[in-house]
Amino acid sequence: MRGAALYARETRGIVGRTDMSHTDSHVHRLARLDACAVSDALDALGLPGTVTGLLQRSSQRRIAGRVCTLKLVDAEHAPPREGPPRHLGADAIESAQAGEIIVVEQRTGIDAGSWGGILSLGASLRGIAGVIADGPVRDIDEARQYDLPVYARGLTARTARGRVVEAGTNVPVRIGEVDVAAGDYAIADNSAVVFIAAAEIERVLAIAERIARREAAMAASLREGRTIGTVMGADYEHMLTDRAALEAIPANGTAAVLDENVARAAKLDTATISDALDRFGIGGQCYGIKPRDPGFRLTGRAYTLLYGPAATPPGTVGDYIDDVPSGSVIVLDNDGRDDATVWGDILTEIAHRRDLAGTVIDGICRDVALALELRYPIYSRERWMRTGKDRVQVEATNVPVTIGRARVAPGDILRGDADGVVVIPRAHEEQVLAAAEEIAAVEDRIRAAARGGMRLDEARKQHGYHGLQTRARES
Repeated sequence: MRGAALYARETRGIVGRTDMSHTDSHVHRLARLDACAVSDALDALGLPGTVTGLLQRSSQRRIAGRVCTLKLVDAEHAPPREGPPRHLGADAIESAQAGEIIVVEQRTGIDAGSWGGILSLGASLRGIAGVIADGPVRDIDEARQYDLPVYARGLTARTARGRVVEAGTNVPVRIGEVDVAAGDYAIADNSAVVFIAAAEIERVLAIAERIARREAAMAASLREGRTIGTVMGADYEHMLTDRAALEAIPANGTAAVLDENVARAAKLDTATISDALDRFGIGGQCYGIKPRDPGFRLTGRAYTLLYGPAATPPGTVGDYIDDVPSGSVIVLDNDGRDDATVWGDILTEIAHRRDLAGTVIDGICRDVALALELRYPIYSRERWMRTGKDRVQVEATNVPVTIGRARVAPGDILRGDADGVVVIPRAHEEQVLAAAEEIAAVEDRIRAAARGGMRLDEARKQHGYHGLQTRARES
């Protein structure tokens, strides 16, 4: 049980994909789930997709993304291929986009590698999310060295040369008992590998998110002292066959859908977004606001609260939590006070249960241990145990506030990582996100050039590194 948590043009066997968006919000939602939740959703809909026996062979990282497919066949019986020889997998790496997963069918029964070390290096440099191979792979120590997740049926040292050859890239493949097409979705972790047809992704995600929320609520009930028998009663046993509840989830996936710009921001780090903000002269860096754990990550739209000194009689420190939309970031402006907290364990537990994205405080928080246990992201100036009751009170909700010298309005996008928090104003988010994506792409090209042997100063000059965050001239 979980606690929180292209088809048109063919050229020599390569199919050009037409809808592989770099900002695919479905991938972002899928990455927040696990393979079991997605498998349960497929079961509820009567759909295939779960494949067992493909074990995690290298990096411990889970993967989720759209797929690029590669089909291998017995070399002895393969039809001749036109053009110069190409090493198997090269076309797949060159055609795949960063963040995609390469899926390999090698069901010949021949003990020969369907993936190897040079391919792992090429995929790593390309930004490929991982590899799923229905067959043996080799050079797995190199995949571990590059921290490239590889899921495979087995391991071998035997070369593919003269044994298996490539039949096509981005053509239909069969993995386990599941038919997979280029552009479908996959998620893989230590439990299993699961594929979702592109046409079904909305329905599957909506139901998987409902299952994950239900199980998170069950986990919270156990922590509150309810017995395991009560929590895992008949409603849980029949959860996947409750047709009325499942049909209540819209087929278009409107339940818990993240808007595209939030998904775009989630793919970027705060340093890159900060450079983009500098380019437009926008002060969106939240000075002095730090994560309570460096591993915390946070992305979402702001739900703001403004605090002030307690009146006589004092008002509430905060009974707002049930009104905050799922996926939001709670933003608390307590004027930087370090003598009275505005966030504690009850709010953390409810926010986690309601699938909020995190909390940002210009001030302090307490009861940090529960946030660390639940992995609920909190960013603040500091932590201290003294209550805010009778010291501060909520003065206004969903009004513009100031967090670490940065103005935050309701609906602005906040992004947090180990370096801190940045705010992307709603009125400027399109231009800021586009600039940040450009900066990230340029820096990726510089890294690739340096790995290829180019001097760093030459790579930076060639790709315009020193002007990336230079303030844009007004036309």
